[in-house]
Amino acid sequence: MDNEDFRELAGMWKTSLRNRNLSPDTIRAYLLGVTEFADFCELLGIDPDLTMANAEAYTVSILEADKSASTATLRQLAVKLFSAWLADREPPEIEHDQLTKIKPPKLDQKLVPALTPAEYKALLSACAGKRFVDIRDRALVEFMAATTARADEVTSMRIFDVQLNANSAVIIRGKGAKGRRVGYDDKTAESLGRYIRARKRHPAAESGWLWLADGRGQLSYAALYRGLRRRAARAGIEGFHPHMLRHTAAGRWLRAGGSPLGLKTQGGWQTWSMVERYVGAAREELAVEEAKRLRHED
Repeated sequence: MDNEDFRELAGMWKTSLRNRNLSPDTIRAYLLGVTEFADFCELLGIDPDLTMANAEAYTVSILEADKSASTATLRQLAVKLFSAWLADREPPEIEHDQLTKIKPPKLDQKLVPALTPAEYKALLSACAGKRFVDIRDRALVEFMAATTARADEVTSMRIFDVQLNANSAVIIRGKGAKGRRVGYDDKTAESLGRYIRARKRHPAAESGWLWLADGRGQLSYAALYRGLRRRAARAGIEGFHPHMLRHTAAGRWLRAGGSPLGLKTQGGWQTWSMVERYVGAAREELAVEEAKRLRHED
């Protein structure tokens, strides 16, 4: 097929993905992988045929652009799933799926970034203030660092998802469209309560969304990202992104004596391999902190 047909079918695939009730972030990531594959083939002056050679060359191009192996794996997976979808259509859009046996690049075992206790304290201090956005951002930071909630999960929350008296909240749209209940400490509950009181005076207070933008309506992922990045810059934290709060939550969980099983449930992880990735990084951080304390005792 030519590039125009490929992109038209990619648009149809988007509808199919939405019909499967996948999260907007997952759909966006899949479509990015497919459109970048089309761009890659167009740059080479070839049709975007879903062959093993083209898919592997595309994967290599991502790695050579200094993108991570996990990014390359996700982009490759998108192309692989698109190929399977094309082959399964009635009538099929391609003769057969040639990518069933394509192998993803080997993932690097990178240290998961997290905020140190000092950085976390500095980030909270950077949210100090009496404005609505100050109260909201502090509550956001505390909630995410207490519950391991992802940024997209947080922005999708409704006002009735929070039970302040029970120190718990419901994450309705977790990864894979699976909901879960998460807990938090009294300090986080206090910040949430302060935010909910401030929220009552917001122009969009009647909205069902829990987290509101400075103007009107739901707080978007992009606005959350920009807002917390500004707070982190004010706190002197380099390279911050909201997902670091999820990693930070794992370390705080272990410091408080929490179990890996409890963390798995709280974080909504389906496999132990993901839990071990977070727990392993947190254990390394705790070991560094312990080594510093031991040196001070010499």
